[in-house]
Amino acid sequence: MRAGYWILMLVLMGLLAAGATACGCGDDDDDDSASDDDSDDDDDDDDDDDDDDTSDACVDEDGDGFGDGCDAGPDCDDTDDTKHEIATAYTDEDEDGFYGTSVTYCEGDALPDGAADDKDDCDDTDPMANPDATELPDDGVDQDCDGDDGAASEDDGFFVNQDSGSDANPGTKAEPFQTIQKAVDNFTPTKNAAYIAQGNYPEQIDMTSDGFLFGAYEAGGWTRDVDGNETTVTTNADYALQVPMDGSAVIDALTLRGRSNDDSIALSLEDGAHAEFYRAELHARASAHKNYPVTASLNSSLRIQSAELKTESTTDIIYGVIMGNGVLTLRDVKISTGESSTGSAVLYLTNVSTDLRDVDILQAGAKAMYGFALLGGAFTATRVELDQGSSTNAQRIFETTKAAITLVDSTFSTAGSSASESFGLYADQPTELNILNTRFEISDAATSAAGLVVNGIGTADVNVINSFFLVGDAGDTAVGVLLASNNNFFANNTVVAGDAMQSLGLRAIIRGDEARDTFVLNNYIQCGTGSTNEIVTSFDQTVDPTPRIVLNNNDLVGDAPDCLIDADADCVTDVADVNDCMWDFCAEAQENISEDADFVDAPGGDFHLASGSPLIDAGADPTDDAPNDVKPYCAVDSEGDERPQGSTWDIGADEATF
Repeated sequence: MRAGYWILMLVLMGLLAAGATACGCGDDDDDDSASDDDSDDDDDDDDDDDDDDTSDACVDEDGDGFGDGCDAGPDCDDTDDTKHEIATAYTDEDEDGFYGTSVTYCEGDALPDGAADDKDDCDDTDPMANPDATELPDDGVDQDCDGDDGAASEDDGFFVNQDSGSDANPGTKAEPFQTIQKAVDNFTPTKNAAYIAQGNYPEQIDMTSDGFLFGAYEAGGWTRDVDGNETTVTTNADYALQVPMDGSAVIDALTLRGRSNDDSIALSLEDGAHAEFYRAELHARASAHKNYPVTASLNSSLRIQSAELKTESTTDIIYGVIMGNGVLTLRDVKISTGESSTGSAVLYLTNVSTDLRDVDILQAGAKAMYGFALLGGAFTATRVELDQGSSTNAQRIFETTKAAITLVDSTFSTAGSSASESFGLYADQPTELNILNTRFEISDAATSAAGLVVNGIGTADVNVINSFFLVGDAGDTAVGVLLASNNNFFANNTVVAGDAMQSLGLRAIIRGDEARDTFVLNNYIQCGTGSTNEIVTSFDQTVDPTPRIVLNNNDLVGDAPDCLIDADADCVTDVADVNDCMWDFCAEAQENISEDADFVDAPGGDFHLASGSPLIDAGADPTDDAPNDVKPYCAVDSEGDERPQGSTWDIGADEATF
């Protein structure tokens, strides 16, 4: 019996030795927690420091021949024998639609988020440089990625000098035209550029032919300094420059100034026109008439990049851009509007596809003010900052009807106090609404103040994540957020409503033909002092009687609120009763709290969590309930810090990082 036992043991030892040889490393790598297990894979199961891998021998955990110290090479995933090779992908860091920044990943895995297999951008730090970009000559930059910077040439264009030129000249370097209009009138399909010397040109330009206008040249050697040489068109006519129906123009380093003694227009686009405007200023100058830096008729398209729009103060209306049924792109743009004793809007758009990125806006006070007045269309704003002055009547940062809206990493604020109402975003019947990592600061108002009001049609997705709605005091009603729709996802936000006769933190009304759950997760919601009503949250449901409110891991706070939850006939005053989910419309309610948040400096506007805040690790992962398109925002906070930093998610827009 013993002989048989030892024979069997010898056979087993032989098999183990063969397995070690096949592995190529000669150590006990079975990870069975046995006393002889070599936890550092260094070929020695009996070393004194068995968690220190200092051997040069091949460590190949998955048996594919690749690993640390292996002759075949390293393994990017040594737990999977089907992949080992590190691959390169490319991201679009400058957000111009082309990919040029390399990132590595394990081949066989999915591409990193936002990455592509191939590189197609020559400079991924400059959104003005990509294969589809317009080449802007003599600036030392290869915008169109063809390997060369364009250069002014008599072969493809005409030269213009207001000081020494003549329209009787041939338009050469030696004998330039005097006016830009003369150059445009001589454009042909192959000779369609005007190279314009610095100085002021008192004229009105009609783009009678498609072409390019390049300013900032000096007339001696015709070199170009975009930053140092200013070229300006100042008009006393209806507009400084107009692109006709279905025409096209590229304008670079050429400031356009509208007239000062009547309605003032810097750039005018007729139906179907296309224009690109770079590195200069569009300026409307009237003081007693309407100011329009840009007017664009139906089906036109306009790109403004690395430029500025501005208006003077006036007793009449101000619209920064007015456009219908077109396409508007603003990148790296500054907008400043003067005061208006009538009314103003930064953008007044009807059925326009709009993309704003890196736009700073200063809107001075007006009798009635709208930052963005939108009827239909699609509007996306990324890294947009708008500071709105005080109004003597009413002000709304957004006034929208039947529009699709996406706001990302942006800040919008109203200043002073309004004689009537002050709203952040009023969305009537939105087709889609995404507010992500965005901040609204709304000043005091005589009657009503609100951060977000959605008057939905029941079919739109409304997603609000990692955002702030900080609302001042009001004489009548102060509301942090009002959602009237039926597909709401509201997570990790910080909502503060000011004092008023009626103060309300959050109100959600589920309505529409198709009932869906409304998710309210991980939010800090605070109402102010209300002389009549002081309610933290309010819920109503006008559709299918099946309860649809999911209320989890929120901090519901008020000074002495009448109700933590007002739901039809139910007024819930105790947080334990909130979590019992016995109130009307409750589908689920758990782990809600009602405690002071302990922000760093809430009166000063700093809503980061202090080290002792009860909101830290009091939330839960909301990702499973989030729509797919916005799931990535559940993994970060309002500043892009990774969630969670501790054992689980924090409550509110900030994730504590200490």
